[in-house]
Amino acid sequence: MKLGKWLFVLFFVLFVISSAFAFFYSEEIVSFINNKQDERENSLQYRYVELPYKEQVYVDNGKIFILNKSDFKAVDYSGKELYKRKLDHDKFRMIGVNGYIFLIDDSTNSTDVLDHENHLIFEEASYNHINSIKNIGKDIVIFSDDGLNFETAIYDDYMEEEISFMSKDAAVDLIKVKDGIKIFSLRRDSGGLSAVFGLLNEKKEINLILELEGYVPIKFYVDGKADILVTDREALLTRGGVVEKKLSYNNFMGFEKLKDNYIILADGNYTIVDNNFNIIDSGEVKGLDNIVQSNDHAYIYGGREIKKFGDDGLIEEIKTEHDIERIHISNGLIVEFRNGFLIYN
Repeated sequence: MKLGKWLFVLFFVLFVISSAFAFFYSEEIVSFINNKQDERENSLQYRYVELPYKEQVYVDNGKIFILNKSDFKAVDYSGKELYKRKLDHDKFRMIGVNGYIFLIDDSTNSTDVLDHENHLIFEEASYNHINSIKNIGKDIVIFSDDGLNFETAIYDDYMEEEISFMSKDAAVDLIKVKDGIKIFSLRRDSGGLSAVFGLLNEKKEINLILELEGYVPIKFYVDGKADILVTDREALLTRGGVVEKKLSYNNFMGFEKLKDNYIILADGNYTIVDNNFNIIDSGEVKGLDNIVQSNDHAYIYGGREIKKFGDDGLIEEIKTEHDIERIHISNGLIVEFRNGFLIYN
């Protein structure tokens, strides 16, 4: 038989075998192709921006705001400088919340407030000594003190003041509820420290719900009729001021809300619980001692490793080539290193 006929027969046999294989395993082949395509589509894509000179950082709306000594500037995700300001001295603090940047001068108790487009909203606004600023939903809450008393001021998303009140206790977290504002505060007296949970009524009076002696308050959640109080020593499930369940730990690192459940980072482990404190999942994450919340997920990170968690447990692991300093959440995941940022899509 001539070579051409042998080649034809060989080609025909291979064609028949391939056709049979494709017929019998067509579903598996399609599934394999789709899975590979999904992997490509779902895999994290990122770009690196080199920004070596930075001390304080805030990320919002596609911009990275940097305060380095007395130099304040904003750059986009390509590293292009958008605008900058020269401050009077290099002792300012920067806190970014809900698209606003607070440049705080503790030496004069004055604060410049900018929006993310570098518009000056307030110049040298006079506040008491600012301890922290948080966003509670769309509201912005400024926690400050005058040396004797602590002030809590709530602003709407246009920076218009809604309410402010003074207290001997330092508020650390608050949530608006139907009959007032629930507040978690730190009390310091001759007996030591206490975590104080109360309700601010319309008369700006704080009605005590629960006091936990020897505890430092961190944050709290209102979940249906239950209140979840997070302290430095325990997370407590309470109803009407009565403690129903406790989760104890020693080396506390963080507590965040997922979609339906909660995640605790402490003692080199993570623990996911439902709103009745039933354990859903747990595991070891030694060396990862930071946690941030993003929509319905949480990222636990440290060193050169990031783990993403959801209601049921671990979703994804990410490795980096450099030591992670911080993670920022703003329309995606932004990982800060000493000399730049990885910006994930």
